[in-house]
Amino acid sequence: MPRKEKKKHFSLPGILSGHLGALFGVEFSLYLSSPDLCKRRKTTFTEESFSLEQQKIVNLLQVIEGALSEGKLENVKRYCLLLIAVLKDLYNSREVPAKYRNTFFSGILYHLFDQLGDYLLSQGLAGEALIFYQELLSSYPEDTSLIKKAARAYYTRGFFFLPQAEQLYRQALERDPEDLEAYENLGRILENFPGRNEEAFLIYRDALRYCRTDMDRIRFYLCLLALSPDDYNLLLRLGRLYRRQGMLIESGYYLEEAFKLHQDAWTALDLGWLCCLLNDLRRAGEAVAALRSGEESFPPVYYLLGLINEGEEKWVEARNNYLNIPPGAPLYWEARVGMARALLHEGKYLEAEELARSIPGEQRNILEAEYLELCELLEKGEGKKCRSISWREYLRETEPLYELKKDIRKRSMGPAFWRKYEFLEVYGNGPAGQVLLGRERNGGRKVAIKQIDETLTADPVVIRRFQGLLKTIRNFTTPYIVPVYEDCCYNGRFFFAMEYMEGDSLAKYIRLRAPLPLTDASAIALQVCSALDYLYNRNRAMSHGALKPENILFSAGGSVKISDFDILWALEGTKMFTSDLSQKYRSFLRTFLYAAPERFDSRGFFSSRRRGRSQSDTLETAIQGVDHRADLYSLGVILFELLTGFLPFKENSCEAVIRFHRNQKSWPSPRLFNPALPPDLEEIILKLLNRNPHHRFATPAELREAIKKAKIF
Repeated sequence: MPRKEKKKHFSLPGILSGHLGALFGVEFSLYLSSPDLCKRRKTTFTEESFSLEQQKIVNLLQVIEGALSEGKLENVKRYCLLLIAVLKDLYNSREVPAKYRNTFFSGILYHLFDQLGDYLLSQGLAGEALIFYQELLSSYPEDTSLIKKAARAYYTRGFFFLPQAEQLYRQALERDPEDLEAYENLGRILENFPGRNEEAFLIYRDALRYCRTDMDRIRFYLCLLALSPDDYNLLLRLGRLYRRQGMLIESGYYLEEAFKLHQDAWTALDLGWLCCLLNDLRRAGEAVAALRSGEESFPPVYYLLGLINEGEEKWVEARNNYLNIPPGAPLYWEARVGMARALLHEGKYLEAEELARSIPGEQRNILEAEYLELCELLEKGEGKKCRSISWREYLRETEPLYELKKDIRKRSMGPAFWRKYEFLEVYGNGPAGQVLLGRERNGGRKVAIKQIDETLTADPVVIRRFQGLLKTIRNFTTPYIVPVYEDCCYNGRFFFAMEYMEGDSLAKYIRLRAPLPLTDASAIALQVCSALDYLYNRNRAMSHGALKPENILFSAGGSVKISDFDILWALEGTKMFTSDLSQKYRSFLRTFLYAAPERFDSRGFFSSRRRGRSQSDTLETAIQGVDHRADLYSLGVILFELLTGFLPFKENSCEAVIRFHRNQKSWPSPRLFNPALPPDLEEIILKLLNRNPHHRFATPAELREAIKKAKIF
């Protein structure tokens, strides 16, 4: 039997251990977060060595935990507020700027109440969770995340609390009219009220205005279909959306349902075309019969007949059917491609080539895969004809990207990808596209499927770079990097499947827990070092290039893996960030915040290279001035944030980061934010953040050894 993951115990001292460690020292933090570990390490720090202040805090925490276990949640809230007041009194004597002091304590209260609410809601105590959510909302009335959490709690409480949930979701939509999650949840609430299905229908329909991807459209069409299961138009749209993504199995289901309701010509054509793609010629023939039963002539029926003839290897009949589609009619150019295919199978290579040459350039772009497939067939028949200019030379002149597109097609699973994986739901959004939750059709294993935004993959060069990057990752054999499976390029859309990480990202962990206890932060840093060391030792020209908390993921068991290598490199083919690039990809702000200075301006870096050369320099460094030490810098920023709860910049904007790199002479001391930070660890962070890569750690292994040797306790 598979080993069950140990359920994590909810512990208020554990939640606050990082914050209290910043006030009272590392040993106190370790005692709160891991008392058993503290005993095993045989530290001199015991309950008898508590100061009067520390004893007061421990007593308060024990009282709060006792009230929580007894279900006296109003007392929990009152004692928590008392705890914050006591901490403020103790902290006011510290020489810390008021700005950071206020942010520090508001952060403690937010994290504490937010996690208390989340814990109680997960235990089914929605009413009790609202005590803490509402307390936070009184201080943060504009926090959309809190508003939606409170709304979810009201929804969980049952029917009589749905009006409050509805009101809160409407507030969330007032603040962010494009919040698809709020639209979906509001619609589901309205479905629970008798007689309000029409209103829910309108909410889902409004959400379609803000859907940027077909996957989001599918999500809301499914909601609409649940309210109106016999709506022919909804079924037809779903069938076409799924087919556009290459999800032919799902497309077939919805097109069949639409066809049962209304056997019009276009539905029959859609269904027949799909059946030909799935090689179900019998069902395609039935669709043709429905098409021909109408009184009016419908020229596209001949295209479908031609496809069926091709499947039956009746090439002459196929060509004759394609000829029956007049110029200007729908599917005329698709029929011309089909006619060329039939001529090739008849051995009439020159006629097929002439037909292919007659297809105008704009139509070739629309035909995409069909025209590319025809070109490949003509290329295979190159030696069976005689012409002064070969087909390959013709393509070189007219289709300069042909070889690249052919290579992309060869390396991609195409629609077979969706025969292996099933799309379940939209899991999240990122700067480069969406993350989908999928499942293997055979075996049921969950996978994360990433869809790169169509606006980013319009250039086949970008797709090929992605494929090259994924091929490299597929060959990795380390438990510290998220494994990648197959990729799919279909109709200009690019997907790839990877391991589904059940835990949260480090970004969410930082939002909830930072500053972290030193033990936790060091454990995370050591695992990231192992991943970077694997990259460095396996291929010295390989770096991650986009290390940030969002790309550091936790498994269900708590182990750390990195994912999402340098997407900006795949898009632009460069590791340097110009002002134009930062303006073009403003959604990649989080990548820029953690990027090394040499990625913004290489002049200083190259001048330092003239002064000296490190043994860890690589060909990548010589070419672009950026190598694995840029990843070490990113890890330094992450460590700074983990241990202080702050980024080292005054403003979280790309312009502020660039100004900081240009004008700031030194970094703020991490101990300014976390006075209990050991000097050894502060020295490590500041060395990682050095502007000159030569003055950072030379390799990830060197950094790992420094962390292990640091006097953390």
